[in-house]
Amino acid sequence: MMLTNVLFVTAALDTIKDLQKLQLDYNESLAFFFAHSQADALKIISENNITIVISDLRIPKFNSQEFLSILQDNFPKIFRVCLASDNEKIKAIRLTKSIHRSVKIPLDHADLLKTINDLAKLMVYDLDAQLVEKINGLGAIPILPDIYLRLEKELCRSTFSMNRIAEIIQADPLMVARILHIAHSSFYNIPSGVTNLLQAINFLGVNIVKTLVLYVKVFSLRDVSPETRSVLKEIKTHSIHVAKFSKAMMEKETNDKKMIELAYISGLIHDVGKIVLLQLNDKQKHSSYAQNIHSSNSHEMEQKLFGVSHISVGSYILRLWGFQDEIIEAVARHHDSTILENKALSLKEIVFIANVFSYEFEEMSLRISKSYGSDKFDQWDQLFKEDIRPGLNLPV
Repeated sequence: MMLTNVLFVTAALDTIKDLQKLQLDYNESLAFFFAHSQADALKIISENNITIVISDLRIPKFNSQEFLSILQDNFPKIFRVCLASDNEKIKAIRLTKSIHRSVKIPLDHADLLKTINDLAKLMVYDLDAQLVEKINGLGAIPILPDIYLRLEKELCRSTFSMNRIAEIIQADPLMVARILHIAHSSFYNIPSGVTNLLQAINFLGVNIVKTLVLYVKVFSLRDVSPETRSVLKEIKTHSIHVAKFSKAMMEKETNDKKMIELAYISGLIHDVGKIVLLQLNDKQKHSSYAQNIHSSNSHEMEQKLFGVSHISVGSYILRLWGFQDEIIEAVARHHDSTILENKALSLKEIVFIANVFSYEFEEMSLRISKSYGSDKFDQWDQLFKEDIRPGLNLPV
């Protein structure tokens, strides 16, 4: 079992005692270090292989922004987390671009351990150091948008409020306009009687709305070239088709609402890694990539160009953002044809097949037909042809 070294920068003795007790239960997998100042923290980092730094925003006369900036600039592979009570909520929001996660005080052990485990799992991705630096240190990929985090927090309540969900989205008028645009497009076939945001949320479902919020934010890149903007539109259209077809396939397999939602969400964000690679500042590689981004072996071409594929990057980002394992696995394997050998139809197989149908990869279509039978394949083919709806015209 790999040991994960976690450094806590805190002066709160009660928090330290609590964490020391927690470590006793996980002493084979977790090693906790403690520092009271910036100097102590940097010394521990220089002497130990620290994976995660968790900084307490309550420390008096401690410049959290300066400390996190030093980590960001000099130790970009270290994941940065802040501990924040309700009194430090505004301060935590200001640090959004400098941290990967935040954990609420008083500590919830389950929440803390999930955060640590999620980030520790990221170490298994074989990513080039410079790419990790771009993701973790230079901000090539945005931290989860604040509006998404607020929706997530509301949805985690034992009894969340649909009115509160609507209020959170209404704080961003542009987001309201785009959600309503989506709701009233032919893509969703929402009844004409749906006239306001709350009705649209009720019809679409909160998890779909939450993912659409992330989708809009991810595709809202600024200061990109016309070529990049054109490719982004193509990725966007493709992602919507894969989401739509994944959902339609899952509806044929089950009445489980959760699985149907997971299929849609996984399809919508399965190519998020491509958006990362499009932001790398290498014009020659970028131009070559843009011309071949939709080929069936795009992940192999990416490996040659960047030393990493959009599959690894996408899985990495979704793990960083805290998405559930089923979605991450579906994204991680949406080009892995070996899953066809199982002849199963779980989430990962459905997203894989939806991706193949969307791109019309002939050779892979034959393998799908062989694995699941021509009758099943013909049903999916007919479903795909009958259910193609206009792509959503969301501005990039």
